[in-house]
Amino acid sequence: MASGSRIRIARRPEGSTDPWQVLRTTGDGLTVATETQRSDERRDDRTRGDQKTTMINPNGTVDFELTAANFDSIMSSVLSNAWVADSLTNGVTETRWEYLKSYMDIDEHVRISDASETQLQLSGTSGQKVTGQVTVMGRGHDDEYDPSGDTFVEPEATIIMDMSNNFHSVLIDGSAPTGLCVKGFDITINGGFQSDQCAGSLYQHHEPGTFDFSGNVNFRLSTAAMGLWRKGLLSDPISLGFSLSADGYAYAMALPRVFLSGELPSGALDAILDQQLNITPARDENGVMMQIDRTVPAP
Repeated sequence: MASGSRIRIARRPEGSTDPWQVLRTTGDGLTVATETQRSDERRDDRTRGDQKTTMINPNGTVDFELTAANFDSIMSSVLSNAWVADSLTNGVTETRWEYLKSYMDIDEHVRISDASETQLQLSGTSGQKVTGQVTVMGRGHDDEYDPSGDTFVEPEATIIMDMSNNFHSVLIDGSAPTGLCVKGFDITINGGFQSDQCAGSLYQHHEPGTFDFSGNVNFRLSTAAMGLWRKGLLSDPISLGFSLSADGYAYAMALPRVFLSGELPSGALDAILDQQLNITPARDENGVMMQIDRTVPAP
C-alpha cells in the first residue's frame, strides 16, 4: 500500500550527477501519459485486435506553498534567465531538468528526464497562503530508476508566505497608491512551448515560444480602483509591483508595462463590492515583461 503523504518530488539539472534538491510540495500531477492506436480491421467474428503505444508523454504539474529561497531556481528556469546581482528578468536561455517522483513506502521511483519548466502560476487571496504551480514537460523517462547511489538535499525550512503577514508594498506607476485595497492576485508566466513528434520516436519535442503573462488583481471597489478600470478602457498601461517577504528574504515583483481590462462589479444586498481587473503585461522599452528583485539575509 502506498500513501500520498509519502510521495517525494526532487529535481536537479539535466544530465548532472548533482544531489537531488527535494521540493516542498502540496501535491503533484507528474505522470507518464501515453497515446495509443488500435487496429480498425474488420473481422467477421466481431473481435478486435491489439493496441499499441504511439506516444509517451512525461509531463505534469507540481503544487507548492511559496517559501523563501526554495523556488528561486524555478523562477529563473521558467523566465529563461539567470539571477544577476539578485535580479531576474525574462530572457531566452532555456535550462532543462530531471524530476524524480518517489513513492517512498514502496520504494518505486520514476525519473522524468530532459524536462522544461514551461509555466509558473503564483496566486494569493487575502487571509490565505501564497501558492504556486509549475508545469513540467519532459522528453524522456525511466520508470525503474534506482536512486540508491544518489544524494538528496532537503529544502530550506523557511516559513510559508501568506497574504496577511508577507504581502507588502503595492506600487502603481512607481508609487504607493492611496485608496486601494488589494484582496488578491493571480499571475501566470507561460513560456509558450509548442510540441511535435518525429517519426521513429515515442517522445515529443518541446520548443519554447513567445512569453505570455496573464492573470488578475482583485481590489475592493473604490474611486482609485475605478480609476484603474478607466485606464483599461483607454488602453493606458500602468506599471504594477508588489513585494513578498519572510525570514529576512524579500522578493519585489514588477510588471513594468501592464494593460488592464475588466467588467463593472455588481453585488447582492449588503455585499462588499470587488473590482477584479485582468492584467496583460507587455514588453517595456528594454524588452522586460517581468522583473524580480530579491533581498537575501546576511550570512
